Amino acid sequence: MKRNFVVKSTVVISIVCMLLLVFWSLFTSDHSSNLSDNVDEYIKVNKLNNKAIMVNMGYNAVIAINAKKGIVVIDAGISNSLTAKYRKIIEKEFNRKDFANLINTHSHWDHTGGNQVFRMRLL
Repeated sequence: MKRNFVVKSTVVISIVCMLLLVFWSLFTSDHSSNLSDNVDEYIKVNKLNNKAIMVNMGYNAVIAINAKKGIVVIDAGISNSLTAKYRKIIEKEFNRKDFANLINTHSHWDHTGGNQVFRMRLL
């Protein structure tokens, strides 16, 4: 019985390792820059009103509000690379680069993964 468990475990671990190597090779090859560039066509901007927009790709979304003292961002997105694209879009939409606040609605990684893109002084 133990032998069957060991054999099955070894097979499962081998398959997982092979899959990880395949995915790693796909995303570290020259194709990774093409994948990153192709993401741009899936990013959408929705104007909520004359002072607020939602920038999103699929279910990942960032809200930006054009306030008097600077742009307020609600949730930072899933990753630094995607959120950096969001930030450029927000700056272009509002024609300004001064970010006043970043508000995370909660601490899940899909809301905080891009926090570093909005570095600002702490209050």
